[in-house]
Amino acid sequence: MRWLLGLVTGLFVLWSGYWVVGSRAALTAVQDWVANAPSQGMNIKTGDITLAGYPSRFDLTVTSPQYADPLSGWSWSAPFVQVLALSYQPWKAIVALPNAQTLSRPGESIGVASDRLRASVSVFPQAALALDNIILEGDTVALTSDLGWTGSARRAVAALRQVGGLPASYEFGLQVDGLQPDADFANALAAGSDLPGVMDSVTADVIIALTAPLDRNAAKVRPQVDGVEVKTVLLVWGPLKLQAEGSLVPDVQGLASGRIDIRVTNWKHLVPLMVASGAVKPELSQTAGNMMAALAQQSPDPAVLALPLTLADGWMTLGPFPLGAAPALRPQAGL
Repeated sequence: MRWLLGLVTGLFVLWSGYWVVGSRAALTAVQDWVANAPSQGMNIKTGDITLAGYPSRFDLTVTSPQYADPLSGWSWSAPFVQVLALSYQPWKAIVALPNAQTLSRPGESIGVASDRLRASVSVFPQAALALDNIILEGDTVALTSDLGWTGSARRAVAALRQVGGLPASYEFGLQVDGLQPDADFANALAAGSDLPGVMDSVTADVIIALTAPLDRNAAKVRPQVDGVEVKTVLLVWGPLKLQAEGSLVPDVQGLASGRIDIRVTNWKHLVPLMVASGAVKPELSQTAGNMMAALAQQSPDPAVLALPLTLADGWMTLGPFPLGAAPALRPQAGL
């Protein structure tokens, strides 16, 4: 029995040594990352950074974290963030987020509130620590902008995973249930539509090709979007169903260029939706409806309307309807 006690004691000492060394290395790595952030084009500020969880976990807690990207102008802040990992599997972690956070961009600040918001993160256990997958999920998520708009969802799940064999390509998935748009938009829509006040669901499956992998060097290399394949996007809003698929690439200015084919079931609900969003002026709603009706007659089912969303030369058009400026796939400074 004495040898067994000695073996257990020896293993305990070895494991304790591993935890101490591992915890110090993790804490030092985070502190160095924060200190070196400006040299990598980031601004990061924190309060206290602590690590606990002996003997089975590495539990990192950061108070008052603030992150800002000077290139895009976006920033994020929260009261705290926690990263929780098993000490024998540190390449997989749970990120616990507070019920209130703030996202900001030039000219706007957006409050993010939720009943529960957390993420699971997994990296490949190799020197580069390349991202394997990340899943972000939240219940009763609400957005409030200081510009006056609001939005909420009963539940939202977003996921990103590396595409096998393509280290710089990632599959993005999204599922949002019970999406409630801004009250002003909802009121404007209700004036001309019988669509319910809450969307049933929005789902998406998209492949994003980057110029470099998302790994420990990403902050320095700053991977850019090289292309986007929209495998499917589906919006269900009462009787209205909108499906989309296609592909986009950045043009020389970094703006989205390409084509997305959109299929709308019960398209007549689309006209008041476009009016409420400002895409079509109210006085032109009848003309827009007549044009859609003519286009739908070319379909085997008159209730189904097929339209291409074309992005070219910095502009977007949905069939014959101009929608405005194309979004940036490679954001320029301050956007």
